[in-house]
Amino acid sequence: MFKDTTVIKTIQMQCGQAYVVQLADGSLIELGDVYLPNENKLGTRPYRYRDFGNISDKNKRVITLCTMVGCSMKCKFCSVRQTFKRLLTAEDIVNEVEFCLEEGKKYGRSSDPMESKEFNVLYTRMGEPTANITNVITSIQELVRRWPHVKIGMSTTAPSVRVYDFLKYPDIAKHIMMQFSVHGTDEDMRSGLFMAPTGKVLMGLPEIAKFAKDFRKLNPRMISLNFILFQGFNYDFKRLREIFDVEDVYLRLSPLNATENSVSFGLRGLIREEDVDQKAPISSQELKDIIQQIEECGFSYAFAPAIDEEITYKAACGQALEMLKADQLKTFGEMS
Repeated sequence: MFKDTTVIKTIQMQCGQAYVVQLADGSLIELGDVYLPNENKLGTRPYRYRDFGNISDKNKRVITLCTMVGCSMKCKFCSVRQTFKRLLTAEDIVNEVEFCLEEGKKYGRSSDPMESKEFNVLYTRMGEPTANITNVITSIQELVRRWPHVKIGMSTTAPSVRVYDFLKYPDIAKHIMMQFSVHGTDEDMRSGLFMAPTGKVLMGLPEIAKFAKDFRKLNPRMISLNFILFQGFNYDFKRLREIFDVEDVYLRLSPLNATENSVSFGLRGLIREEDVDQKAPISSQELKDIIQQIEECGFSYAFAPAIDEEITYKAACGQALEMLKADQLKTFGEMS
C-alpha cells in the first residue's frame, strides 16, 4: 500500500468501490475497483447493474488507476484537464493496485486476483499514460510478473513517438488492450477537442492506423478507437474507412459524462442511456445516421459507457475527484 495514504472518500456501489485517496504529499488521486460480467469479443457487456446477473470477484475484476497526479493534456471534455502536479512512479502505480486489493477486504472482497477468472487493470483515470511511459511500462512488467493472467487496458490520446515504445516490449504487448481516444473523423475535429495539433503533437489518424497494424503482429486483439459522440459534429466515417482496415480496429461509442469543462465549452453528448441499453429505438435521427454510416463502412462497433452505477454516483473517470471538490459526492448508502 501507499505509505501515509489517507482514504478521503469511498463511493460504495453494488458493483464495487471508487476511492478518492490522498497521498503523503497531499496530492489527491482516484481509483476504481469493480466486478463485472464477462464481455464478448468486442468488449460489450450488459449496461445496467440489474442485468449483470450473478457476479463476483471470481468472475471479472476491473481496477482503474492513475499514471500521474492530475493531467497535462487539454482535452475539452475532461474534468482533470491541465491539472498536472507530478508523475507517479512505477512503484506508485503498482501500489494503486495493491491498495484496491487491500482496501477491498473491508467490503468482503478477495485480496487475490488469481481467484478472478478475468483480472483487468485499466490505465485510464487521471493522466496520459504515454506521458509517463517509462514508469508505465515498468509497472506493467511488474503486474504481469505477479499476476500472469492480467489484462492491461491502455487508454491514450496518442502523443507522437511515445506510443511506439509499446512495440519494443512483445513480452507485455500480448497483455495490453490498446484503446485510442480518437473522438473525431478528421484532424481538425480532433485537434479542436484535444486543443493540440493531431499529426504533430498527437498522432494523426494514418499514424494510428499504421500502429494498429504493427501492434496486432504482437497481439492479435483488435485495437479500439474510442468516440465520445457529440451533438452537432459532422462525422464522416467513410473518410475513416479510407484510413483504417476494419480487420484491425473496432469503434467504441461512448456517451459524454458531463463535467464542468465540457459544459464550459458547450459540448453536448449525443448518446443517451436508452441507446446504450439497446432496448428501445435509437434516440435521435442524428445518431441513427451515424450508426448507418458506421455499418455501411463495415466497422465493428460497440456502445461502451461506464456502467449505470458509476454515472449515477459520479464515480466514472475524473468525476469522483471533481464531485468531491464541488462537495457533491454521494455514496450508494446516502442515495438509497
